[in-house]
Amino acid sequence: MKIKKGRDKLVFVFPQLGIAIKFARIHLLRAFITFFGDMIHLNFKWTYRRMNMSIDLRDFEGYPNLLLCGIVNNWREFRFFYKTKHPFLQPTYFSFLGLFNIQKVSKICLVEQNSFKVQIRKITNNEAGYDHHFSNPANFCFDNGKLKIFDYGNKEVQETIINYGSKILKDFDQKT
Repeated sequence: MKIKKGRDKLVFVFPQLGIAIKFARIHLLRAFITFFGDMIHLNFKWTYRRMNMSIDLRDFEGYPNLLLCGIVNNWREFRFFYKTKHPFLQPTYFSFLGLFNIQKVSKICLVEQNSFKVQIRKITNNEAGYDHHFSNPANFCFDNGKLKIFDYGNKEVQETIINYGSKILKDFDQKT
């Protein structure tokens, strides 16, 4: 068993079983600290602006990410796989309301990072490869010799997969 820690997920990889279990990370302490820091900040705003202050939800934008991002991305990943069954996706077999997912495990992509980014950018006409999802080969694996993505809960990543997933699957050369 291997353990991998991401920003929003903790992944337990069981190569012998051919599965990975992706647990959503909930950053309760960071959310608590951020909340009180923001309350102090908002208190200063209220004092300064007096009655002209209206609370803007953007003042609280960090809380959904700290508390729910891993859950939302796990659930989105599961739903996207079952909705599209796209061949570029590493299968997500099960999700328990986004709290944890069970996903197929394959051979990790060991293509050198710069070479990987250059190929992805070329295949996608420079539309992918600039964020961590498509610039890091560690987010990909090879299943039966085909490149597959296993971190695809992000909306922008899903859009890129819809637009270029088949082309990446067909044109990516693992030997470079």
